[in-house]
Amino acid sequence: MLAPRLLVPILLFSIAEAVEETVNVGYSVYKGQALSNGVSQWLGIRYAAPPLGELRFAPPQDPPHTEGVQDATQHGKYCLGTGRSPTDTDTSEDCLFLDVQAPTSATAGAKLPVFLYIQGGGFSLNSNPNTNASGLIINSGHAIVVVSLNYRVGPYGFMTDCDKILPNNGLRDQRKVLEWVQKHISRFGGDPNHVTLGGSSAGAASVTFHLAANNGTDQGFFHAAIAESPSFASTLSVTQSQYMYTQFATRVGCVGKDNLACMRNKTAVELQTNNFNIPLPGASKPPNYMWLPVLDREFVQDFSYRVFQKGKFVKVPTIYGDDTNGGTKFAPKDTATLQQSNNYVLDQYPDLTLNMLGQINEMYPNPNNSCPAIGCYWRHASNVYQEARYMCPGMYVSSVVTKHGKNAWVYRWNVEDPDQMASGLGVPHTVELAALWGADYFPDPPASYRDGQINANASRAMQHYWLNFIKYYNPNGRPVDSSSNYTKWEAWADNAQSRLTFQTGGLTEMIFVDSGLKRRCEFWSTNGIALTINLLEMSKPYMLWVGGKEVAGTGEPIAVENPAKTAIFAECHSASPQDVDDAVQLAHKVFKSGVWAKAPRHTRADVLDKAADLLASRLSVLIPLEVEQTGRAIREMQAQVPSLVRWFRYFAAVLRTEERPVLPTMGKLHNWIERVPLGVVVQITPFNHPLLIAVKKLAPALAAGNSVVLKPSELTPLTSLLLGPILKEAGLPDGVFNVLPGLGATTGRDLVSHPLVRKVDITGGTVAGRAIGSIVGNNLARYNAELGGKAPLIVFEKANLEVAVNGVAFGSFIATGQTCVAATRIIIHNSILATVEEKLSQKAKSIARRMGSPTNTNSAMGPLISSKQLGNVVGLVDDAVANGARVVCGGKRMTGISEVDGTNFAEGYFFPPTILASSPECDITKTSIWREEAFGPVILLVGFESEQEALKLANDSEFGLGAALWTDDLSQAFRVSEQIESGIVWVNTHHRNDPSSPWGGATTASGVGSENGVEAYYAYTTTKSIIINYAAGDEAAADDWFREDGAQVRYG
Repeated sequence: MLAPRLLVPILLFSIAEAVEETVNVGYSVYKGQALSNGVSQWLGIRYAAPPLGELRFAPPQDPPHTEGVQDATQHGKYCLGTGRSPTDTDTSEDCLFLDVQAPTSATAGAKLPVFLYIQGGGFSLNSNPNTNASGLIINSGHAIVVVSLNYRVGPYGFMTDCDKILPNNGLRDQRKVLEWVQKHISRFGGDPNHVTLGGSSAGAASVTFHLAANNGTDQGFFHAAIAESPSFASTLSVTQSQYMYTQFATRVGCVGKDNLACMRNKTAVELQTNNFNIPLPGASKPPNYMWLPVLDREFVQDFSYRVFQKGKFVKVPTIYGDDTNGGTKFAPKDTATLQQSNNYVLDQYPDLTLNMLGQINEMYPNPNNSCPAIGCYWRHASNVYQEARYMCPGMYVSSVVTKHGKNAWVYRWNVEDPDQMASGLGVPHTVELAALWGADYFPDPPASYRDGQINANASRAMQHYWLNFIKYYNPNGRPVDSSSNYTKWEAWADNAQSRLTFQTGGLTEMIFVDSGLKRRCEFWSTNGIALTINLLEMSKPYMLWVGGKEVAGTGEPIAVENPAKTAIFAECHSASPQDVDDAVQLAHKVFKSGVWAKAPRHTRADVLDKAADLLASRLSVLIPLEVEQTGRAIREMQAQVPSLVRWFRYFAAVLRTEERPVLPTMGKLHNWIERVPLGVVVQITPFNHPLLIAVKKLAPALAAGNSVVLKPSELTPLTSLLLGPILKEAGLPDGVFNVLPGLGATTGRDLVSHPLVRKVDITGGTVAGRAIGSIVGNNLARYNAELGGKAPLIVFEKANLEVAVNGVAFGSFIATGQTCVAATRIIIHNSILATVEEKLSQKAKSIARRMGSPTNTNSAMGPLISSKQLGNVVGLVDDAVANGARVVCGGKRMTGISEVDGTNFAEGYFFPPTILASSPECDITKTSIWREEAFGPVILLVGFESEQEALKLANDSEFGLGAALWTDDLSQAFRVSEQIESGIVWVNTHHRNDPSSPWGGATTASGVGSENGVEAYYAYTTTKSIIINYAAGDEAAADDWFREDGAQVRYG
């Protein structure tokens, strides 16, 4: 036990005068009580002003000064809870009180370790008020000080109106206590420089929030942390919290302009009458807890998983752990089917996708074999909830703490109480609290925890480790007591993930985490961001990226729509003419400074390589967001987005391997070529491949040393903005890369016409490309444009038909046909036309059957990008049909329900794979859709007899970007590919795209210049010819053109 080791501090206390029962904390004098057990307590100390009237829903303010001595022998009332009786006499709005408990023998200078404990309650109530720490203090040898507190919960502590109510006031209450401890705890014998912050359930979650508060700024408030059964609930966006406020205000009758004043004038009973849970947006039933911390970008800067992933937390030693059956208290005991279990989980985490639910069901087999029966899926639901909310997050945090050089210890409480086991609860959530405080000091503890019962020793074991940690920041003590009868608690490590397991009877043992739990926890940590990615997007408007930071735009805001739901999910700032000028001027200034333009090429290469690494590490954020804004099927984005690192790496390699030409100049001259950057370049990207096309343009431009201003499509601006922080972290100097979202007609026009811009590089439509080209030409700036396409695809009679049909489907329907190289004109030899048509029809119908939510990995194809694009496709198809074209399949907007996942197609811009062909009344080659770019999943079938006829049909277009042909005849492949008028020709494949392979059009309608390859790098540079005369002195002196003797000398 600890008592002998702590005998010296106790003797030292007796030398100085012990803390009196009456303590002056500056603003008030409190008189506490010395108990007969050697513990003194000061209860109900006010740490903040009563949050009443104008302070209701406001951040905590300093406590008022009082006259006389305040009684501190009774607990203050704890805070109003959601779902509690309006007339509950134990609770009050006036609840911001704390308790201090310390050894009676402690002196004001004792500097005892402090344990600051935050109670739980799901942020909806104070579930463990009036903590009695006497047992813990006694077993410490009367050598620690304990502080506990009440804090506002429910709408009083976790609600915002997006205007005057600051979010997270409950967390701010807790911080107020942390500040209070720093100022006053020494008066009670505590050491403000030796504070362990602890908590259970939502209190443990609060510990995690304080570790990560304000991006992990260490303000010295605490020096170690303990999280018992930490609760990782969803973090709400400001928008969601405002939704809760709106619903709550409506229920209490406070609508209109002065709704907040009305809310503050309501009585507590009126508010409490309407303080109950409602479903989170996207859920069907209320969650266990509704009022939750809010992503306010100030106190809570980001989601917990992401904050720790980025290393933005206070680095201190930690203990994290929980109970074997932490979900049984929460999952409905009558859960009878897998569907009910899934619905329960979905109500807690509304942003779970159907694919994630499927993975969850595979990872969590039902442990109950009594189905069908009421309650036979209770343990299934509770197991999912337990690991998602408590166990896995704690293990993840511990891993990250360890990676950042601090020790972390992890435990599992597996102490079985006979009564709880008989009830089916197992070892339930936070049951270890009874052991921490001691059964004699905890309300209604498990009977087996009391002295003389089977689990009494479990309490002694827990207190042994906790007290060592509070005192030494090591649960084994310092130095580690090798003679101890207790198991040595090994620190957590990624390569040795083992937990101290508290067993029935007080036994303890180190047990390694099994592979199944590792796999499940990896799922939750990987998807911890994806679970709440929608909240991240809606939490605040996306801003411009200028000068290495987010900058507010002064143009009209852009509403970003999810095309699968036709719902606005994010808002983005746009750039005004002044914003454009400011950004270009800054980019020009940075270019002229040479910080990047003149940086050594190996330095630039290193930054590009680091950018590739960082992009790869951000896939869990980039991919879901790309899917959300484009509507592209996630299986496409999971293949495309990871491949983008190749562009950064390729152009890094170009920088490291480029050779500088030395020219064969006559005479004793050394002439070599340098490539120097152009200056400020503007890049304009489309909606269909936001990240891919941005990176394709960006990598060579940065490799060359230019400053870049990128304008993404107003339909899909978000992921391009996320490139800014990635490149900054990679080491790119501020101001070299800037992103200005905005409309093409305003922001785009202002950018391409700016006189400081030396090159414009766009991907877009032909009409816009010609208009921009005329502006750029007027400024004598360089111009690169990848424009429209109407790609032909020829299937010869010698093709492998199965392979060809698969290739046609891929080339035509990938990205829902929204690519400049989409195979839209399918030219098939007459001998196989009927067969290919039938096979293509079957393929297209199969794709349509497998369409669903873009977030579902089983979904084969997503929607079109917008209502306008849908209208364009529908208009061209209807025109062709009206002129007699034959519809092989598809042809109409989708309005039914997905067979894959129940997606309502009518809610999005869904259009099926469509095949049109000629009929006796209509030659498909004479219709508008043969020549105009539909940019959708529509293909046209036409037959041919001879090779020359096929070529004539293929070249029957103003466009010439991409083309393909399928044949097993190698001679034919060479012969035909040479005659097709296209910048890219694929043989027996389609859409292949490599950083080294040029990508550009062969006709003016398809653009100017090309992307990819070393040519793209050269296109972002201009040549500088440097000539050095190395002739000797006499020979150089003779080279005098105006010499007096008139002798012949060189010219040129």
